[in-house]
Amino acid sequence: MAASRGYALLLPSRVLSEPETLESARAGQKPRGSSSGAPVTLHVYSVSGSQTVCKVNRFLSHLRTGAYHTAVEVHGKEWSYGYADKGSGVFCCPPKECDAHTYLYSLPMGHTQLLEQTVLALIGRMAKEWQGDDYDILRCNCCHFSHELLRRLGLGPLPKQFMSLASAGAALGDKAQAMSSIRSSLVEAAAVFR
Repeated sequence: MAASRGYALLLPSRVLSEPETLESARAGQKPRGSSSGAPVTLHVYSVSGSQTVCKVNRFLSHLRTGAYHTAVEVHGKEWSYGYADKGSGVFCCPPKECDAHTYLYSLPMGHTQLLEQTVLALIGRMAKEWQGDDYDILRCNCCHFSHELLRRLGLGPLPKQFMSLASAGAALGDKAQAMSSIRSSLVEAAAVFR
């Protein structure tokens, strides 16, 4: 269960439905001419609380990569994604306080014009899409979720350094799987000629 993994304050129980059209989404934005919108911050953690992982990340950071947990803060709440046996993997915690990981630093990502209730509706929809048992450390993790949430908030992509290690691992895994498939095909072909 998500709570047993150190994820606190799961998704609020009352979530509004997300607007379906651009016009209705605009209705959920702050009026033009008001403040510059709600600040959006990316919080970066070293995966796990392990001091070894923290040391490895310090080294890997010089190569612009590492094993990171990321979360997006908007309207004073930090949102992220993690493994859960059932239900959504989307969770919320106080900013910079995800107790399953070691907080490193924050990056300002800009401002969203979406009102808090519109953001909660967006999170509600994403919570249905991002199920906890779909979590994959290389292909569907907290960094992928943060990237998608930033995109839906109308902001730039997640900086590449937070996805590069997982992407490299996924590519290696794909190559290994392809090689295994080729090997199996060759073994089957050889059996035919015996």
